[in-house]
Amino acid sequence: MLLVRGDTPSAAWVVFPQYVDSALPDTVRFDLESLHNARVELQARNGAEDSARVGALTGTTWVGDACIEWPRATVQQATTGAPSPDWSVAFVRGAVSPVPLDSIEGLTSPDSAQLAAELTRLASALPVPES
Repeated sequence: MLLVRGDTPSAAWVVFPQYVDSALPDTVRFDLESLHNARVELQARNGAEDSARVGALTGTTWVGDACIEWPRATVQQATTGAPSPDWSVAFVRGAVSPVPLDSIEGLTSPDSAQLAAELTRLASALPVPES
């Protein structure tokens, strides 16, 4: 499960990677109950992480050919209640290790092109699980 920050630091979209855009609406069943109060790690661009939990969850009913929307969640920071405004994604605690990101925009054109090519090469070498 992946949480993507919504329009406020306390709002998130819940993305289930097992469902692809070609999934039929009548075959999708989100297990929202298992996510309630789940501990997550909020990730920021600088690699910082913060502990939080998933609060209220709002499910979505998929009907016919309508656009499909991910469920929404409320994210609450473990100590203060309000999550840091800098987070962009969150994962279940212990599932990932944070990696700080550096902006490609600050590099010269040749350097940014070289970095983009290297990242593409590395990503293409990652194993893809069989479905």
